[in-house]
Amino acid sequence: MRASVPFHDADSDCRRGALPRGQRRHRAPLGRPGRPGGDPGRGGTQGRRRSRPGGARPRAGRAGARPVRRGQLGPQPPRRPGHRHPHRRRHGPGRAAVRALPHRLADEQRGRRGPRPRAGQRGGGGREVDQRHRRDRREVGVRRALAGVLALSLLAACSGGDGDDDRRTVDVLAAASLTEPFTEIAEQLEADDPDLDVRLSFAGSADLVAQVEAGAPADVLATADEATMAKVDAAALDGEPQVFATNRLTIVVPPGNPGRVASAADLASVDTVLCADAVPCGALAQEVLADLDVTVRPVSEEQSVKDVLGKVAAGEADAGLVYVSDAQAAGDGVETIELERSAEHLNRYPVAVLADGDADLAQRFVDAVTGAEGQQVLQSAGLGTP
Repeated sequence: MRASVPFHDADSDCRRGALPRGQRRHRAPLGRPGRPGGDPGRGGTQGRRRSRPGGARPRAGRAGARPVRRGQLGPQPPRRPGHRHPHRRRHGPGRAAVRALPHRLADEQRGRRGPRPRAGQRGGGGREVDQRHRRDRREVGVRRALAGVLALSLLAACSGGDGDDDRRTVDVLAAASLTEPFTEIAEQLEADDPDLDVRLSFAGSADLVAQVEAGAPADVLATADEATMAKVDAAALDGEPQVFATNRLTIVVPPGNPGRVASAADLASVDTVLCADAVPCGALAQEVLADLDVTVRPVSEEQSVKDVLGKVAAGEADAGLVYVSDAQAAGDGVETIELERSAEHLNRYPVAVLADGDADLAQRFVDAVTGAEGQQVLQSAGLGTP
């Protein structure tokens, strides 16, 4: 069904005709002011002007269609900075868009004023600060920790009593084989004089000499042989060293003697551990083995007699050569086998006062070692008298 729409125009020669369904045409011109609006087609040349684009026209032939208001959808102003964009995120209502910054980098406007913050929840303004110039929390924590340590140090210094100032200390460097007897002698000294503090440091004799030469603070030096003590510069000693004990070697094996060691000759065919040649116990072992005409290729060479004893006790070796005093101190941890001709090869232990130490306190310890009570302790530990 086709519908025809009347079209009247005084200045036009257009004929009346039917329009296809849905075809749009020009809106009828407006009439003059004061003219009745019943006939929209009557008008002069002013009525022939085209209406503004954008207005929707009703479909032809549709009954009861509402006329579209003029100017309902007019031209829009050009977009300016600050206008909202329907498809773009923004940082504030009606504000200029801020380009996204890299991850973990705070937004910071430059030049013009940035967008105002949106209304947030309680506590949400904690990050509204200049985040790029904030302090490093780790730096602040380190400073606080240092301040706390300094405060505690000052407090300890101020709270120290006069009793600590009266306490005296003597530092002793001694061979590892003297651990047990020297510890007992030091305890006796401290029991006799509560204001005396004896600090003991045990290691291989060669290491002790190196510490003295390097300037380690000490008052007394005791080595496991005279040859090692002779390596100390005479200027570092206050007086001549005194020999206070002797020691000899013995064979030690793990409990049960898995290597079936019976004499020094068996050491050549089992895994044997010895002290290094530079250590007094190692030099003495080579001396005894050479006298017995036994060649031993040790599986390891240790820097102290305690290390040799530890490996044998742990079952890492079938046998080892240690001092009699160390084997006695090990108790049931090892089994001992007599070493032939060991009594003919002894190490003599010297003790000396160091020049850079406290001479009075050092001599007091030396007297305790060489005295009757000290000698008794040394003999009980398995060492011999000089």
